[in-house]
Amino acid sequence: MILYLQDLLFFDKKDIVKTGFKSDDEEEIPFFRTIKPQILGKLIHYNKVYRIETTCPVSR
Repeated sequence: MILYLQDLLFFDKKDIVKTGFKSDDEEEIPFFRTIKPQILGKLIHYNKVYRIETTCPVSR
């Protein structure tokens, strides 16, 4: 999931740099207020879960 979210952010950035926003306010503001924070929030969450799971001791 972490790799998927990182790729999603990368492709969004690549697409925005390539094409830009059609209308400055109508697309740009909702993207930076709602879409990008949701993706980053999930990425931060899954990174935290991954770090917790990888630091747990392995039971035998």
